[in-house]
Amino acid sequence: MPAFVLGNSMGGGLALRLAAERPEKVSGLILTSPGGAQMTMEELQSFLARFDMSNRRNAVAFLQDLYHRPPFYISMASWDLQRVFGRPWLVRLIRSFRPEHLLSPNHLQSLSMPVLL
Repeated sequence: MPAFVLGNSMGGGLALRLAAERPEKVSGLILTSPGGAQMTMEELQSFLARFDMSNRRNAVAFLQDLYHRPPFYISMASWDLQRVFGRPWLVRLIRSFRPEHLLSPNHLQSLSMPVLL
């Protein structure tokens, strides 16, 4: 039975890919800030470099970029962000992304189910 699929950020990109490749499994999509837009290799490498949390300075900069007015606790939260993004499986996943993994306009045009953004 087809399901409604909800996805945010990278999960939104995965939901879109599922809907494009297996439309019989998806009756509708609910997406919040879906990731996965088509990019060149250079653009993708620049984007993925933002997820390098190998030092605390990068983690703090990443969190500061997320907020218009960064909250006072960013310095404390950066430790946890660095720990989470330093997990070997996540580092390997991020480094494995290639332009062919991203969604093309043709993928999006092929969707036949309702999509709520």
